[in-house]
Amino acid sequence: MGRAQLWGGVLGGAVGAIAGQAANKDVPDQIKLYLAQQNIDPGQIVRTEFQKGLRADPRFANRVADVGSAHFELNVFAYGLTESGPFSSGYKPLLSVQATLIDASGKTVWQDKNWVGAHSDIAEVPFDQYFADPATFRSALTIAADEVTRSLLKDMGN
Repeated sequence: MGRAQLWGGVLGGAVGAIAGQAANKDVPDQIKLYLAQQNIDPGQIVRTEFQKGLRADPRFANRVADVGSAHFELNVFAYGLTESGPFSSGYKPLLSVQATLIDASGKTVWQDKNWVGAHSDIAEVPFDQYFADPATFRSALTIAADEVTRSLLKDMGN
């Protein structure tokens, strides 16, 4: 398997795959297949972490309800693995998310997009280890979703 930025897929609309520089073209499909086989849903992970983030943020905690006049729509644009750096053999999760707050009339009140990848503080892991234990991939995506959530909520306050 080649070393390059690898996206597992794009959610929302047609599911696609993109492979970066000289990467094995089958790797993105392998990531999607592996996640599906292991019941790892990046979209669900993002939703769960975003809800946790909202409930933990004192600005929003008392306003979060299962049913309300406004709601968030979350779009996972890309997910996968990216090389940690040019002098590293480790990989980190790549996750790109857009959050949109929509009021009761359907008007977009707020929207922002953020992502994590090689620049994140997430620990790097050897590529093959992501596929040796599903908990490794699930944990990496969960940490990435938490990092993206914190960034989105921070930006929401500005």
